[in-house]
Amino acid sequence: MNAFKFVLFSTLLVIGGQSCKTPKVIVKNHGPKNEDPAMYTIVDKSQQITDSIARNSIAFYIPKETDPVKTIRINFNIFQDDSGYGNFRNVSADIERLNNMFHWLNGIYGNNPAPSDPIAGVIELHKTHIQFELNGVFYYKNSGLINSINSYELLQEIKKTDPKRMDQLNVCFTNGKFGTASGLSSLPTKNLNADMYIVSLNFYNNGKTIGDFAATTNMAHEFGHAFDLVHTYMGGGASPNCATSAEDSEYLDDVFGQWPGNCPHFVTDSAHSWGFDTFSSPNDRRTNNIMGGFQSSSYFSPKQIGMMHRALAIKTPKRYIR
Repeated sequence: MNAFKFVLFSTLLVIGGQSCKTPKVIVKNHGPKNEDPAMYTIVDKSQQITDSIARNSIAFYIPKETDPVKTIRINFNIFQDDSGYGNFRNVSADIERLNNMFHWLNGIYGNNPAPSDPIAGVIELHKTHIQFELNGVFYYKNSGLINSINSYELLQEIKKTDPKRMDQLNVCFTNGKFGTASGLSSLPTKNLNADMYIVSLNFYNNGKTIGDFAATTNMAHEFGHAFDLVHTYMGGGASPNCATSAEDSEYLDDVFGQWPGNCPHFVTDSAHSWGFDTFSSPNDRRTNNIMGGFQSSSYFSPKQIGMMHRALAIKTPKRYIR
């Protein structure tokens, strides 16, 4: 985006010391030869460039409160051991847990809380205008995959079992370990044929329900990555764009404040655990943003919501919209 910013400010070019307007292109309309000038259309190329840049801007995609909701089709894929144990099973207690997670996920995206560290002048959105539709819960007895974090192997198993399941965004539940992470996700590209995924790690928790809501907030965070969001803190393979100037249109001033702001934010440390009260101080760079790393993380800024809708309009997640 930065390379094109000069186009926005003027449609006047200077050539050899003389100024001239950005050239217009004359396009012949369909019709017989030797027609009058009305058969021709003048195309303002500078306006086309400006419109193209606008359509790629975050602001263009921030929804109005009255705009319709986009529904994303997903699958829950449960990888068990060869005997059908070691993870969620097709029994009433486990099905209830998975249903709760799904409903909480929609709740997080459907009810946007107030920010712990509000930015003056930001008009908050009460919802993201994104919801999820659970196409199905599917079980795979495979001891070779129950502890996997290899998204390619997991997706291949899903595809081998039923290729139609690739029409939804697949969430894979395994008991794999990846450092201290609770989940992994693919990032969107402009390849609309790519298969996206989320890998949720150790959500089964040996059958204990105590961490189910916390696990769901992690799933919501991973969906944020799938919809083009990065962390508010440094690291984790998706560091924030702290920008090098106020002209960077991808800088989130409704998260970090007017540039240079307070980017990046902090994450947990020895003095600030995962359960830290992010509302205890409005200026400590520890917030309840969905892309942060605290228990209360569930807030989406307007520009973050715009980023997600841009991804749903022009990038890989578009293929999963109902």
